[in-house]
Amino acid sequence: MKRTIRLLNPSDLESVKSIENASFPEPWDFEIFEILASYRGRAIKANGARIYMYVLEEENDVTGYVVWEEAAREGHILNLAVQEDRRNSGRGKELLLFAIRKLKLKGMESCILECRDNNAIARGLYESIGMTESDHVDGYYGDQDAVIYRLDL
Repeated sequence: MKRTIRLLNPSDLESVKSIENASFPEPWDFEIFEILASYRGRAIKANGARIYMYVLEEENDVTGYVVWEEAAREGHILNLAVQEDRRNSGRGKELLLFAIRKLKLKGMESCILECRDNNAIARGLYESIGMTESDHVDGYYGDQDAVIYRLDL
């Protein structure tokens, strides 16, 4: 089955919404995705930081996505999710490595991301590509702590 990673477009929004809602106890405000889609997956924040959103497409279905920010020589993975019935199949790793390659190409020196402390599957993924725990934030997700992962590029 052919998989393609491409920039987000407006026709992807329903699939993204479904994946987001199934993936997170506190999903992002859907308006964020709508704004990114209106800019075809590329936006610039008021502070000059650039935000990108790519989707993983398989046979015309969006099955995952990754969102990251580039600012001050550091990349920040903001969101990564895969359709529930396609998890644990390498798709999340494929999206993560894609984002990291893009960050390297843009000259970023490091990459960070936050992860729920109790999300063992995600933590295993991040550690499998060489990310290391750099901080711990109590109550980051309200009722749950976060682990901050870092990767030098």
